[in-house]
Amino acid sequence: GEQFSVTLADGSKVRLNAASSIRFPVYFSSSKREVYLSGEAFFEVAANPARPFIVHVNGVEVQALGTTFNIKAYPEEKVAKATLLTGAVNVKWQEEVKQLATGQQFGYDRRNSRTWLRNVNTAAVTGWKDGYFAFEKESIADIMMEIGRWYNMEVVCSKGDIYKRFIGKTLRYDHIQYVFNRLQLTGC
Repeated sequence: GEQFSVTLADGSKVRLNAASSIRFPVYFSSSKREVYLSGEAFFEVAANPARPFIVHVNGVEVQALGTTFNIKAYPEEKVAKATLLTGAVNVKWQEEVKQLATGQQFGYDRRNSRTWLRNVNTAAVTGWKDGYFAFEKESIADIMMEIGRWYNMEVVCSKGDIYKRFIGKTLRYDHIQYVFNRLQLTGC
């Protein structure tokens, strides 16, 4: 249930969400900068056109030169997402390469190898780094997984429509009972 920030050797900054990890060398090579992510992270990449910055996550490569973006790809979740806030990134999956524009999200469903590109509310995507649970059309199952990860507990949905979608925002640092009370008001 914690966040962690690290500044890499090239000056790029990475902020890790709860239950996330990143692997990187002490010094990057002269031709490229590569890191390996498990979980969720917000990247502020230092510009260096001669040395692309590449994030490897769940069989997908996200390449940036100088930009800010968020990647959410927890191993236990079936969907991985890369969202661009500023600059430009290329997302490579198998032989497919897509360039994201500001405010776009690349999604990859590992169950059926389906990909998509769509415009999103970036404030909802990065709410976690600003101290919020922010959900935009998220299923209660996904919301509960996020809450469980933050509070370091297993959450089980025993009844109801776990695929019902919700929109909402609440502080991450509130007591868990308060968060559950807010969710209960939605009728889930």
